[in-house]
Amino acid sequence: MINDTVVLGGYLERIMDSQKHRAREALLWQNGFFGGRVRRTVRLRRWLVANNSPLYLNPQILDEVLKYVFLPKDVVDGYRAHTKP
Repeated sequence: MINDTVVLGGYLERIMDSQKHRAREALLWQNGFFGGRVRRTVRLRRWLVANNSPLYLNPQILDEVLKYVFLPKDVVDGYRAHTKP
């Protein structure tokens, strides 16, 4: 369910009201709910960029990664099972 409540006087509302604010154009661009004109459709660009995680590509680096990054136990167990011969 979408909440239709508008926060009057909120930070984003002040940006939208200010014609000179540098974030206003990006905030209102292709925005179907706010802006100077009514938009019935919003066009999306059809492109995708995807990369595999270095940890997935090289699971042998898990012990080094764990020195710097927290990973949940079930994720660590999954990577360990993935690296077993």
